[in-house]
Amino acid sequence: MHRGAKPGKAKVEAKLPVASKSLKNEAAKARQLEKRLAEALEQQTATVEVLRVISSSPTNGQPVFDTIASSAVRLCGARIATVFHFDGELIHIIAHHGYTPGALALRRGLFPAPPHAGSVTGRAILNRGVVHVEDALADGTYPYRDFARTAEVRSVIAVPMLRDGRPIGAVTVSRAEPGAFSERQIELLKTFADQAVIAVETVRLFTGLEARNRELTETLEQQKGTGDILRIISTSPTELQPVLDAVVNSAAQLCGAYDAAIFQLDGESLRLAAHHGPLHPAIGLLIPVARGTVAGRSVLERRAVHVADLPSEGKEFPEGSAFARELGHRTTLSVPLLRQGAAVGTIQLRRAEMNPFTDKQVALLQTFADEAVIAIENARLFKELQAAEAGRLLQAQENESRRIARELHDDLGQGLALLTVKMDLLRQQPPEAAGQFGARMQELMAQVRQLSSSVHDMSHRLHPSKLDQLGLVAAIGDLCRELTHSHGLKIEFTHDQMPAAISPDTAVCLYRIAQEGLRNAIKHSGAQQAEVALSGTADAISLWIVDHGRGFDPRQVQGKRGLGLVSMRERVRHLGGEIAIDSQPSGGARLHVRVPVRESAQPPTV
Repeated sequence: MHRGAKPGKAKVEAKLPVASKSLKNEAAKARQLEKRLAEALEQQTATVEVLRVISSSPTNGQPVFDTIASSAVRLCGARIATVFHFDGELIHIIAHHGYTPGALALRRGLFPAPPHAGSVTGRAILNRGVVHVEDALADGTYPYRDFARTAEVRSVIAVPMLRDGRPIGAVTVSRAEPGAFSERQIELLKTFADQAVIAVETVRLFTGLEARNRELTETLEQQKGTGDILRIISTSPTELQPVLDAVVNSAAQLCGAYDAAIFQLDGESLRLAAHHGPLHPAIGLLIPVARGTVAGRSVLERRAVHVADLPSEGKEFPEGSAFARELGHRTTLSVPLLRQGAAVGTIQLRRAEMNPFTDKQVALLQTFADEAVIAIENARLFKELQAAEAGRLLQAQENESRRIARELHDDLGQGLALLTVKMDLLRQQPPEAAGQFGARMQELMAQVRQLSSSVHDMSHRLHPSKLDQLGLVAAIGDLCRELTHSHGLKIEFTHDQMPAAISPDTAVCLYRIAQEGLRNAIKHSGAQQAEVALSGTADAISLWIVDHGRGFDPRQVQGKRGLGLVSMRERVRHLGGEIAIDSQPSGGARLHVRVPVRESAQPPTV
């Protein structure tokens, strides 16, 4: 050390370059760390963005695949990126980014294609692992060097998309420069591949859920439609037309048909019984039961007949094809209405366009056909029941005639015979005293009055002559006064707006029902008071009979009160009217009859 120099100065100056170099290294490391952090943040942002797209588009994977392709190009410094789907046999392009038109045309010309080892994408799918080619132009085994030159790419990497270990596609990225992709970039591409799988699965699950929901909705609608028809059948078992109308309406709506119709077999023809849709054939239209029509063939062969384009099937269905060309429908489906294996009609659907019905729709139409058969069978059975009831009523009338004949023979005949004997005895052996003669005459006169009353009662039951003499209103009023006088039941009778002219059948019907209803009240109700009312409108006459007696349960008295209720119902049905009986125990009884106004010269039915 020189004399006079400051100690340690040289050492400090020697350390300055070292410290400066160290600071530069630290700064470089900091910049590198900052760069890595920025890249990591960018990658995380990209993966989060893909997840956001997945959540916002659960039923459509295309936005997700597009986002993956663009993010892969940006974050891997690549020129192009492609997302492929593998369906188990062929590889398909589903998304791409960065292609020139020429390169994209070449790429599309290579796919769809089966996977093979010469393709980077195919090899990744076959091997189920990452395949990395650092320089495609220098790799003699790479078969797509023309594409690489056109797309101006050198290095290629493909990462498979695996679901439960099975390949469903790949993400392939190419750069302009040769060289390896970094581990960080490879991991990023693996993440993108996993996210693509998530997108595929999400779409599959959501699409399946939507399909299931649609199926459930359709099933509920179908169940509602068939349930509504069964409800109509149960509430109107005797009314066929409302059921058939409901069947064609529901069939057209739930099967997506342009037109629906039900035909019933009527001899050698099919008669249109119900229709829904823009075509307007007349109800009652007859078409032949022929193989040349779709409806006719379904009846003859007792099976569903489905024709995709009826106008073009002139050779197979000559009549039906001509009819279709005239009316403008194409796809046609007919399902027979089968009862115990025999066809009783058919239900037919039509579409204006060529759009065949699905198997589910065919099965649903079969259900509607079964419901139509139930309704037709119910109506048939009810008609048979009506015929049987009419037969029972006729038998009852015959029995009543026999009873009256017996009464005429036993009561009147014997009474008259006894009267004859007494009168003859009086003639042969007249009493000596005038007082005895008078007593004998009083006895004979009482017997005559009794016989006269019996004759009057019988004639009244056979035919109420007062109807002919007084008319309905006066006859019922007189009936009420007679029953009040003879049985002590106070009957209040009112009438309002009754037509001047009433057909004999209508008059007899209402009189007999009033007669029977009041007899029931006297015999069964224990009532002290009753009301009878007649009222008329322009199209109908109504009769009410109300008593305030002990009442009854209408369900428990069917068939238990002689033939009164049966006779009432049959008389009203014969005139096309309505009858309602409302009663409950201890609540009295109410009978309401409504019959249409008729102008008839027919003799009354007693």
